[in-house]
Amino acid sequence: MKLLNVNEKGLEKPKVFPRKFIFLIGIIIFAFFVTSFIYLTPNRIPIGFFNTELSSPSNWLNDEEIKVFENMVVIKHEGVILSSFADTNSMDPLIDENTHGLEIKPKENQLKVGDIISYKSDILGGTIIHRIIEINQDEKGTFYTTQGDNNNIQDPEKIRFEQIEGVLIGILY
Repeated sequence: MKLLNVNEKGLEKPKVFPRKFIFLIGIIIFAFFVTSFIYLTPNRIPIGFFNTELSSPSNWLNDEEIKVFENMVVIKHEGVILSSFADTNSMDPLIDENTHGLEIKPKENQLKVGDIISYKSDILGGTIIHRIIEINQDEKGTFYTTQGDNNNIQDPEKIRFEQIEGVLIGILY
């Protein structure tokens, strides 16, 4: 003899999930996907759902230009300047206040997405050092979009080559 789950009218009740339960599961799945992609910006390559990898800088030095000795390191490249950085946290953990950088003045067509540049900001004031996340063209020519590695939003201006003071070719800790 088979027992049935019946209602008061004698009809079998179908076994279904309550609508509220299905709706709740849908909201959870939707929230998971939204939060996993909320931090994706053009310079970030998705890895899994929550982690992203930044575009790497170009290789600005050849092996022949770097000589390592027991008591010194020699970089044979023209126009290298030593730079230091303010404690803004925008490039943490790569660059922080006691970090030193080596920069050179690039040629206009050398810059690539992933390169870290220093530029004079018309909007933010002062010199900013951030990563290039996009290179585009408009009616005025080439412009660069930048963003700090530790920032959730890109910088608010189109960077023109004339604003660029240098490209980071090395970091010293």
